[in-house]
Amino acid sequence: MPLTDDDARKLAHAFVDALVSRLSTDTRVVAAPEPRYMRVVDFAARVGYSRTTVQSWIRAGMPALRAGRGHRVDVRAAEAWLTTMRPIVPREAVQ
Repeated sequence: MPLTDDDARKLAHAFVDALVSRLSTDTRVVAAPEPRYMRVVDFAARVGYSRTTVQSWIRAGMPALRAGRGHRVDVRAAEAWLTTMRPIVPREAVQ
């Protein structure tokens, strides 16, 4: 006997509820810790700007450490710097 749309929907909801319940009680599932430092390219992707823009922010004083020939951005300090120095405008709002 084939499932009706309503039965399939109820079955899907029951499955999702059971999965969420299992994951919320499973002690092995742990959120990844917030990174302290990020590569410039990774931080650029996080805030939605280009690598070159982030590099220019570093030259303008954004907190970062020198690592070899590049930099590692101090995530918390850089995000605080951005909120005080520059308004963050998502790319979708610019287009």
